[in-house]
Amino acid sequence: MTEPLPETGAEFEHWIKQQLVNLSFASLSNEQINHAFLSTLTGDAGFRRYFRVNFPNSPITLIAAACPATTVNTTLFHELSESLNGSGVSAPQVIAIKEGKGWLLLEDFGDDLLLAALSEDALNAQMLYAEAAMTLVSLQLNHDYDLDIESYSPHKLQAEMALFETWFVEQQLGLSFNGEQKQILKQSFDTLIHNALVQPQVLVHRDYHSRNLIVRDGLPLGVIDFQDAVWGPITYDLVSLFKDCYVRWQPEQIKRWALNYRELATDAGLLADVDETTFMRWFDLMGLQRHIKVLGIFARLNLRDAKPNYLNDLTRVFAYTLDAAEHYSELASFADLLRDVVLPAVKLQPWYNPDSAKPWQL
Repeated sequence: MTEPLPETGAEFEHWIKQQLVNLSFASLSNEQINHAFLSTLTGDAGFRRYFRVNFPNSPITLIAAACPATTVNTTLFHELSESLNGSGVSAPQVIAIKEGKGWLLLEDFGDDLLLAALSEDALNAQMLYAEAAMTLVSLQLNHDYDLDIESYSPHKLQAEMALFETWFVEQQLGLSFNGEQKQILKQSFDTLIHNALVQPQVLVHRDYHSRNLIVRDGLPLGVIDFQDAVWGPITYDLVSLFKDCYVRWQPEQIKRWALNYRELATDAGLLADVDETTFMRWFDLMGLQRHIKVLGIFARLNLRDAKPNYLNDLTRVFAYTLDAAEHYSELASFADLLRDVVLPAVKLQPWYNPDSAKPWQL
């Protein structure tokens, strides 16, 4: 293989080949397996590394993943994959796992991310998002409570939002909130936590967006990177999809899509009789919680993990955050803080790009 992992390359290579020989995988010959080679795939926001396994004279490809064994439970990942597929969601099949190493050999869904499909022809959005919403309903209908996954507790929601002040405000922007401003944060975060907890709780992917959904010709939409799944608010994945950190649509369009999903979820028995105003409040405030978290995470990815590409999306995420805060009277003080204190510092950043926050239009 041409590009092994630096620390364990030979061992990793031998393990992959041995699994394929043992499984007599897809009628590949021993010669094809022995001459297999890796090509590096773009990494995600975590510390996982992904490679495509290629075979000479064969269209077959696989994905090999090397994950920190301390942060990724490979057994749980396997169980999640089987559970999702069992509920009608197309998740990559796990071909082999190496316990204690964090190694996985997976089915390859290809590179046709939903984001790229939207970029090439935005008119496909209606069809693609309709499929994504129906796939989400299937995911949320999964009631496999035997899965050993966490629930979105108040502590977990709070800890996520705390990244905003630590990494985005203080470390990235160089600001420091005073006591009154910290109290505004606390009150606002309490409102967002309550909003999350009063919603119906379902299986939550946690990163259900255009970079984790794969368009496959003639096949169902593929869903990847579900290893951080939890039980949590029904609008969490929905807002990840429609208020995507990597692409932005007109507010009116987002509302239409969200309410179309509300009808699907109601028909599927996921929602009781929730009026439009209540549902959209759930949706908007859930998005606010998520985007507050993401501001902190993207800043941390830049400063701690040397992944500066995520800075390119910060202007868009901040625009989502300010817009949602300004829309609800109980968050007026938070909106003032964002607009009057944080925004001026954001505008001084070299990555600030107001054009990136402009919505696409169908």
